[in-house]
Amino acid sequence: LERGRGGPAGSGGGLVGRAVELIRFEPVYGDVFGHVFGDTLVFEDLASARRELGRCRAVTLEGELLERSGAMTGGSLQPRAGQLGFGSGGEQDEAEPLRRRLLELGESLVASRRREADLGRQLEQLRPALNQRQQRQAALAAELGAAQRSLGPQLERQQQLQHRLAQLQAALLVDQERLVVLASLINPLEQQLAALEAEEAGAQSSADRGRWQGLQQDLETADLRLSEARLHRDALLSARRERALATERFADQMASVAIEEQRLQQSVAALAEAHAQWRQQQQQEQERRKGLEIQQQDLQERFGERRRARDAAEAQLAAQRQALQQHDWQLQRLGEELLAIAEQERSLILRLEAMARELPDPLPEIPASVRELALDGLDQELRRLQQRMEALEPVNMLALEELDQLEQRIAELEGRLDVLSKEREELLLRIETVATLRQEAFLEAFQAVDGHFREIFAGLSDGEGHLQLENPDQPLEGGLTLVAHPKGKEVRRLASMSGGEKSLTALSFLFALQRFRPSPFYALDEVDSFLDGVNVERLAALIASQADQAQFLVVSHRRPMIAAATRTIGVTQARGSHTQVVGLPTAA
Repeated sequence: LERGRGGPAGSGGGLVGRAVELIRFEPVYGDVFGHVFGDTLVFEDLASARRELGRCRAVTLEGELLERSGAMTGGSLQPRAGQLGFGSGGEQDEAEPLRRRLLELGESLVASRRREADLGRQLEQLRPALNQRQQRQAALAAELGAAQRSLGPQLERQQQLQHRLAQLQAALLVDQERLVVLASLINPLEQQLAALEAEEAGAQSSADRGRWQGLQQDLETADLRLSEARLHRDALLSARRERALATERFADQMASVAIEEQRLQQSVAALAEAHAQWRQQQQQEQERRKGLEIQQQDLQERFGERRRARDAAEAQLAAQRQALQQHDWQLQRLGEELLAIAEQERSLILRLEAMARELPDPLPEIPASVRELALDGLDQELRRLQQRMEALEPVNMLALEELDQLEQRIAELEGRLDVLSKEREELLLRIETVATLRQEAFLEAFQAVDGHFREIFAGLSDGEGHLQLENPDQPLEGGLTLVAHPKGKEVRRLASMSGGEKSLTALSFLFALQRFRPSPFYALDEVDSFLDGVNVERLAALIASQADQAQFLVVSHRRPMIAAATRTIGVTQARGSHTQVVGLPTAA
């Protein structure tokens, strides 16, 4: 109860207030306390409570309870100054901060778990988008590579067409010059032919037959030369027309090539812009993911701090509970001693009464010395009893009620503690389940990669090899060892192999991972430098068989590898500090 917390519920002296307004309880239990104590009034003494008899349920500060019917229960004797009385219960005041702290810790724990669950759900929601962005990046990179590869032949063809156009234009200029020369030759021949025809006409009317025949021969010769010149002119005109048509066709081809080049450049620019946007989005997603991971780590740290604070509060509450139990035992022991003293006092009174009845009537005179000695002994016994009674002070008669309330509160806290313990066990079970699933997924991936490694290593080296776990019982706590047995040699670990054997083992492991979880692109830099010719051919065949599922870019100086390539690009040292790149569309 809290004196002075609520105002008076009615008029009349001695009224403290309504019981429901003087009790401290959680708001969630308001209806329960209102139903139980709604019609109960608290009075200072029994006399004040009796004035309201029949109209309400009354209780006094001493514990007397008056029902509406007039029945009275509970209560205690009026305390006398200097006599029995229990002190106020300070344990409840000490336990109150612990209770509030425990409630705050519980609410913080629930909020932290909710926040952690929200962050986990957000992280799970972002992971598919991140995977899609990564796949999109791979697709954009493949499209960009394809566009660049298709743009290379187009540029090469454009250069060839430009060179051909320059040749045709030069030939056209030469033909035009020859045409002008032939035209200058044809005009004198035509004039000469006209003169000869005139002479022929004059010679037919003349009698000079021999001269006419000579002119006839000259005329035939001129006709023949004129026909040859005309044929040559027609051939030149035809060639000129063909060149003009070829020039037009070439111009159309150049226009189409320019349009195609512009389209490819736009595609490359769009792909580059999309790639840049994707990179920016990926960076934002990574920053957001890092922020979420930092928040999750912070929540986990706060959760650990709250859990440690809760454990400390539980330990302190257990200590308070033990102290309260010891106080209860002491209170019980003092009550038993008080009852024993009262019983002893009653027995002494009975003995005195019995002894008084046995005394003669009238009583004989007691000597003064004996009377003074007996009175002194009685005074000493009385003082001793008085001291024992004062040693029991102060005693609060309401301590039993407070003890019941504390026990009820402890039971409630124990219930909440059980709920928290169950949630903790559930969380630990989930963590154990996740660890089990992770170990199962790892073992499944390990078995698949081990099978691929055995198959690929056997194909590359005609030997045997396998993957070995350092800690098979706890695979996630140990490492991984590559064990290889090349043909004709003893079983070796990776650290004791030669350069070629290490290359074959590492490549087998790489391709085993590629088969288990393929990637769209691989870049291999002189991985065949330590291999002999036979092993290079095997490696080239293996890469060619895997090229249907992924794109391989191999840097190599070995002829078998170059011969097996779909497209070969050579880089040589040019003049100065420049390099020259030579590309071949087919294997060379």
